[in-house]
Amino acid sequence: QYRQLRRFLLAYFVYMEGVSTIVYYTSIYAQDTLGFTTAELVYLYLALQTVGVGGAIGFGLLSDRIGPRTTLVFILILWSLVGLGAALAYSKAIFWVVAMAGALCLASVQAVSRSMIALMVEREQQAEIFGFYGISGKLSSAFGPLLFGLISLLSGSQRVAMLSVGLLFLAGVFLLLRVEEPERKGE
Repeated sequence: QYRQLRRFLLAYFVYMEGVSTIVYYTSIYAQDTLGFTTAELVYLYLALQTVGVGGAIGFGLLSDRIGPRTTLVFILILWSLVGLGAALAYSKAIFWVVAMAGALCLASVQAVSRSMIALMVEREQQAEIFGFYGISGKLSSAFGPLLFGLISLLSGSQRVAMLSVGLLFLAGVFLLLRVEEPERKGE
């Protein structure tokens, strides 16, 4: 029973490293690599918030239809393409498109991950398991940003570092494919 949960928490830890890195470095990357002004970043973030809500609703509905694991695999593949797209973006307009795709994924990856955990454990265990889930999420906010900074420093390029973020998502997909789709519980 806990084997699947351990596998999921490991996958979650890895792909949330990518999410944390994107959250921490988007504005720095946009300013330093693409020349965004502070005002442009404010407009970008306002638009990202709106798109993110739609993504959470849309992927939540998709998860209800095809299951949370399959939905997460799709979201993580999209996230990896966001990392690739950000690394290859040489104009602000292209970065806007890539950032919007990332916004679709941001709230949805968290919401669908929570629903997956809820389906994997019995109701009596949810408080305890969600505690481990929360700690895993907090711990995952260190390695990815450190990796981004180190790769950026060593390569002299934030673009190369952004590619490494895409690899975190692909590693998350690989690990997630080892987790069985949880069974839906009766209402």
